[in-house]
Amino acid sequence: MAGSTPKAPKKIRATCPKCGPERDAYVMAAHEDTGGDSYVHWWRDYRVIKCGGCRNIQLQIVSGHSEDYEDGQSESGEPTRAFNLDYSYWPPLTKRQKPEWFQAIELKDRLLGDILTEIYQALDNDMPIAAAITMRTAFDRTTELLGIKPTLSFKDKMKALVTDGEIASKDLEVLNPLIEAGNAAAHRGWSPTAEELTTMVLILEALLHRAFVLKQQAATLAKRTPPKPPKA
Repeated sequence: MAGSTPKAPKKIRATCPKCGPERDAYVMAAHEDTGGDSYVHWWRDYRVIKCGGCRNIQLQIVSGHSEDYEDGQSESGEPTRAFNLDYSYWPPLTKRQKPEWFQAIELKDRLLGDILTEIYQALDNDMPIAAAITMRTAFDRTTELLGIKPTLSFKDKMKALVTDGEIASKDLEVLNPLIEAGNAAAHRGWSPTAEELTTMVLILEALLHRAFVLKQQAATLAKRTPPKPPKA
């Protein structure tokens, strides 16, 4: 059965990158593409929308086809049919927020900050291979900032981190999968899943936070903590 899609309403519910999901938004302009044959009908709505709260402007793309639906029943017992629609946005919605301490990394090293920004951009744009490879690059830059020779292999860099006291030997069990995943993406075209990417980011963020943020915070705390009074 060929389906049809209604005209984009003037006021809709949409996800705002600043205000969050299910927000009132206003359709400022719309364009619809349709197509199909005697069996299947598809549509794609392009909507320029403005958030009713922060007034942010973005593009919402709503797509579906006549064979993707769910039949149901209304409260009065009448049969209903709801099409399953796919919603996407431009710019892409943020899939992972930068940590609150991100600025500390940028102040420490602009290049590392740029590398991390590319990681989050790759995640937002559904580019898992690029994200995985860039995480390996971020590890490289991190070790260099920690005084590890850049000419060493990844394996030797991790050993050097232990020797220099930057990480404990047991931390290698966590770091090694990150590096191996980055290598697999770079050399074998491996594409990690969203869950695997989340694990990789968590490992990298933990390393960065400990190396450049927590260490500095601990040093500041030590300076501000009053000394133990001398014995009378």
